[in-house]
Amino acid sequence: MLVVDGGRGVRDVARQLDVNQETLRSWVGALTRERATPGGPVSGDEWAELTRRRRRVAKLEPEKEI
Repeated sequence: MLVVDGGRGVRDVARQLDVNQETLRSWVGALTRERATPGGPVSGDEWAELTRRRRRVAKLEPEKEI
């Protein structure tokens, strides 16, 4: 996000995106809280890795029982 990752000001970005400044400030706050929460939302890459590992475990478990 331009404000959080780009280091730009809320007022500047809100003007550029034609969004209410307080709305953008609320979004920035939500993103900041989301990123600060341990075990928060999983990124796309993390989700793909998790799916790959679950498939591998599902494949290996029956082999282990043999």
